[in-house]
Amino acid sequence: AVLRDLNGSIGWVEAAKLNSTDTLLHIPEVVPGGKTTLPSYQYPKPKYSTTTRDITVPELDKEIAWLIGYLHGDGYIYRKDDTYGEVTFACAPDMPETAKRLKRILERFKVYAKIVSYRGDRTIRVRAKSNQLANYLYQFKQPKTSLNTPSFILEGRAEIRAAYIAGIFDSDGSVKYKKEKKVRPIVASSIYPDWLKQLRSVLSSLGISAAIKLNRPAKNEWKPLYHLNLISIESFLNFSGLV
Repeated sequence: AVLRDLNGSIGWVEAAKLNSTDTLLHIPEVVPGGKTTLPSYQYPKPKYSTTTRDITVPELDKEIAWLIGYLHGDGYIYRKDDTYGEVTFACAPDMPETAKRLKRILERFKVYAKIVSYRGDRTIRVRAKSNQLANYLYQFKQPKTSLNTPSFILEGRAEIRAAYIAGIFDSDGSVKYKKEKKVRPIVASSIYPDWLKQLRSVLSSLGISAAIKLNRPAKNEWKPLYHLNLISIESFLNFSGLV
C-alpha cells in the first residue's frame, strides 16, 4: 500500500510503478490464505527389505506446522548412505513440556520417538531413529544449506503460518532484557538472510511488521549473523495474540 497524499489517501501500486516520492505502508491485516497439505511420500524400499517400517504422512494442522518451524529453528537430520537416518530436536532442560510435545507430534508419523538427556549436557533431545522420516524431512532442512519456508506454509491458512512462526520462536527466538525491562523479541537468528526475508513476509501476512538487523559481522570463518526483530508495540501485541 502507498500513501498517495498528505490527506491520507491510500492505494495499491505495482512494485514496478513505484516512485521515489511514494511512501510505503504496512497494513496490519491478516491474509486468510487457503487449505494446504503436506507433500506425499513413497519410500523406495531396498530389494529383499523386510525390516523397513513405513511412515504415515499426517494431515497438516497447527501442530505439524509448529513442528516444521521447530525443525527449522533447532532440528537436525542425519542420514548415512540412504540406509540409516534419524531426526533430532533440541530444547532447554527447563522445557520438559516442549520435549513431550515434540515426541507426541513425531509419533503421528508412526515412528518411535524418545526423549533423552545426558549428564553434563544442558539440552534435552527428542530423537526418532527412522530412515524414512529422515528422508522425508530432509526436503525441508539440509546441513549447511539455506532454509526455505515451504509453500504449504506460505500459502496456508493464517493459523498454519502462525504455528510455523511459533515453532521457530519456541526453538530459536528470544526476548532480551535491558535494565530489567523487556525489549522487542527476536523471532529468529540466522546466517541466511534470504530465509529471514521469507519469515518477514510470513509475519507481514499476519499483520506483524519486522526488520532484519545485522547482529554480528563476518569474522574469520564466521559468517555474518542476522536477527529478525519485531519493530513496533502494535506488532508485539499482534505477535502475542496470534503466535
